[in-house]
Amino acid sequence: MKTHLILKKIKRIFKDDSKPLDDIHKYWKKPADGTNRPSDYILKDERSRYLLEKIQNLGKDINILEIGCNVGRNLNYLYNNNYTDLSAVEISEAALVKFKDVFGETYNAISIYNSPVEEFFKENSNLQYDLIYTMAVLEHIHTDSDWIFEHMVKQTSKYILIIEDENSISWKHFPRNYKKIFENLGMKQIEFDDSLIAKVIHKGFVYRLFEK
Repeated sequence: MKTHLILKKIKRIFKDDSKPLDDIHKYWKKPADGTNRPSDYILKDERSRYLLEKIQNLGKDINILEIGCNVGRNLNYLYNNNYTDLSAVEISEAALVKFKDVFGETYNAISIYNSPVEEFFKENSNLQYDLIYTMAVLEHIHTDSDWIFEHMVKQTSKYILIIEDENSISWKHFPRNYKKIFENLGMKQIEFDDSLIAKVIHKGFVYRLFEK
């Protein structure tokens, strides 16, 4: 009980000290602290392999949206394994320039939206996908934008797959229990992993697959 109360207090203090939504967007459009550069995301193939293993169980003929594709490593991996109905939203123009430079064939073959995810959902509420997935993206969504989870549910016809850090707290990390969030919105969690995924990314990340 004491641990639970301490965690609640830490989250409350953090929330009071967190940066506004516009500052979060500004950072991810062009990180200027020497970390999270687009080039940092090109070579982490083990993460894309793990993702592919999970998606392969869902069938081939599905249309897929990645929220926060960065340089497109995951999408390129999927495309090279015969997934061709792919879309992505990415806030960073610099990341998409690198995407086009490094994975040009994939970049030219898929639909890409260069905008914050909030703007994407507001302007494209009619689009539907069989699968919407994220990898280390929802953890950076500001609490003011929690409403996007409802849009994710509305705009998937079958699945939501998340690989996210549910525990880290910082000015750009917003811890959440995604099982609770998506099941409260009508999805059902059908797969979960917090052991193997720790070897692929790092401790604190979980894999969850939800079905409609």
